[in-house]
Amino acid sequence: KFFFVGARGTGKSFGVLNYEYQRCRDNNGKFFYVRTNQTDLDLLTDPEVSPFLDLNVKLGYDLTLKSKNKYMTAVYQNSEMNNDPLGSCIALSTVHHVRGMSAALYQDIFYDEFIPEKHVRKMKGQGRAVRQMYETFNRNRELEGELPMRLICCANSDDLNNDLLMEYD
Repeated sequence: KFFFVGARGTGKSFGVLNYEYQRCRDNNGKFFYVRTNQTDLDLLTDPEVSPFLDLNVKLGYDLTLKSKNKYMTAVYQNSEMNNDPLGSCIALSTVHHVRGMSAALYQDIFYDEFIPEKHVRKMKGQGRAVRQMYETFNRNRELEGELPMRLICCANSDDLNNDLLMEYD
């Protein structure tokens, strides 16, 4: 598990998304992009506010988000919209709807903006919800001789007294 907490606008999310894009393209892997609630995730499907926009503009990528179903959005390279997506986006608040799914093709979970700003309502039991999400997606891979999924979390340092940080000590 990796936690990156720091000042706003320093490139935490940009760096992780770039890493995930490179890793997925080179290794045919997939990743989950997670936000706390569905409203935030739905907003990000607008190309003008997509978390992938900076990668497209600054690095010449051609990434887009396309809704897969009510709870998941896929990350595609525009030129490969008919192929498998590079990843999937899901809200922590709706992960319980996909319990029992296989995430065998996914290697990483990137939970972005896990520390809410002071004026935003906190998710009750966020730390436990992340543990449940991780167990749902990871499925004890290491017991079957596989590498465990990486959980990568990024946030601004608005409140270090955060349920997720306390859950993982």
